[in-house]
Amino acid sequence: MVIGCSRTVRSAPPYQIGLTNSDLQKTSDCVLAGIKQKVSDPTITTSVKEKETGKVEEITGTSADAGELYVVRLTAESDGTKAEAFSVISWSKFKNTDILKALSGCFAHLNSGYDRGSFKADASHPAPE
Repeated sequence: MVIGCSRTVRSAPPYQIGLTNSDLQKTSDCVLAGIKQKVSDPTITTSVKEKETGKVEEITGTSADAGELYVVRLTAESDGTKAEAFSVISWSKFKNTDILKALSGCFAHLNSGYDRGSFKADASHPAPE
């Protein structure tokens, strides 16, 4: 008998990337613009799913060759929007650092994933209007 398990992006708990003072929609727009600019391989498809209307949104990147590569969960908070990223899979056309570069314009401080601390955005890095 052979027993197997598949590794997915969601196999580890998410780590918090940051908090911005902007609302969910503005933060989502900022993250999507960053992904479009920094994750440019045409074989990677980005999709947005509203998990809880007006409260939780997930942005995922997938590839036919490698499956789900990244998940960024955005959650509306009373003082802005929290972003969490699930562990991402490095692949020849996508590196873990790509998603951090894509998010860098939306958050003042980013967690690389090695230090699972949290970071709060300052007023100079809100999502664009």
